[in-house]
Amino acid sequence: MPPYVRKYLVDHALSATPGIITRFCNGVSDAIADQNQGPDYFTLREVLAHLADWEPIWLERIQRIVQEDVPVLPNIDEGKMAELNGYKTTPVDVSLANFTNGRAALVEYLQSLPDDAFTRSGVRPEVGTITIKDIATLVLAHDTYHIAQLARYTDTPQSAD
Repeated sequence: MPPYVRKYLVDHALSATPGIITRFCNGVSDAIADQNQGPDYFTLREVLAHLADWEPIWLERIQRIVQEDVPVLPNIDEGKMAELNGYKTTPVDVSLANFTNGRAALVEYLQSLPDDAFTRSGVRPEVGTITIKDIATLVLAHDTYHIAQLARYTDTPQSAD
C-alpha cells in the first residue's frame, strides 16, 4: 500500500471515526437512542454497542493474518452477538468509550505494521481471500454506513425527557 494511502486510511480516516461518532451521539436522549427506524436497522444505542463489539474482532482478524499463514477467519452472527451482549440496554456512554478504546488499539496496531504486511491475507468462508488492506478498507466502509445511520437518528429534533 502506498504510504500516502496508508496515512489517509489509518492515521486520518480510521482514527477520526470515534470523534465523529461522539459528536453525533454525545448528549442524545434515551428517546432518540432507542428510536426504531425499522426491523432491518439497529437503534442508535444498538449501533454504538455493535461498533464497540466489532473493534476487537477487526483487530483479532488482522493479528491472525499477521501471525498465521492464510488463516480461516470465522463468520460472526451479528444478531446473536447483539442479543448475547445486550445491545438494547447498553448505556450509550459505555459503548462510546469501548468503541473509542477499541479503535485506538486497532489504529495503533495498524500503524505498527510494515507496509508489506497490508498484502498478507486470510480467508473468509463466504467471501474468499481478504487482505489486511481489505479489512482496513472494510472497517472504514462499515464506519461510514453506521455514521450515515447515526446522522438519520440525530437529525431528528430532540424532545425534552
